[in-house]
Amino acid sequence: MMFNRFLILIIILGQSVHFRSVDAPYPILTDLDDSELMTKVKQAETSMLDAYRGILEAEKTGADIEPLTSQLSIAGEKLTLIHLYLKSEDESDVESLADYCIEISGIVLNQANSLVIYNTEYKQQHLVFTILDWIIVTSILLLATYFTWRMFRDRYYDRFQKYKIKVN
Repeated sequence: MMFNRFLILIIILGQSVHFRSVDAPYPILTDLDDSELMTKVKQAETSMLDAYRGILEAEKTGADIEPLTSQLSIAGEKLTLIHLYLKSEDESDVESLADYCIEISGIVLNQANSLVIYNTEYKQQHLVFTILDWIIVTSILLLATYFTWRMFRDRYYDRFQKYKIKVN
């Protein structure tokens, strides 16, 4: 299940990223100028990757990440549009789309971090309650066994005393 989500995200990022060189260490725009617009686009890509890493951490803790992946796919679609606009040299909506992508990615990252914290605390509480339950149930079983043994011991002891052979 995690591999499927990873594969889907790689496909989304692969569609949204424009590779110019094979030697690029990261799937980020590499040969574009450093204008304010390109900085914004790079920031959108970086925030998408950070959000994806946050989702992976949330999934490692056992969180339900379906809503996060759907939000991240929306951000991936916007990033794809950004790259399409950049290829067609229509930069009119690129900045607003980049801001929107950064905003969604930030929200996803915050929600993923919240899920990590929540699930970690939940697992710790669950462990404590499991240990306490085990101690309580074991104590009850031991006490019930002890009192049952005492009850039967006294009953059989009195019964065997009647049949005991007395030697003078």
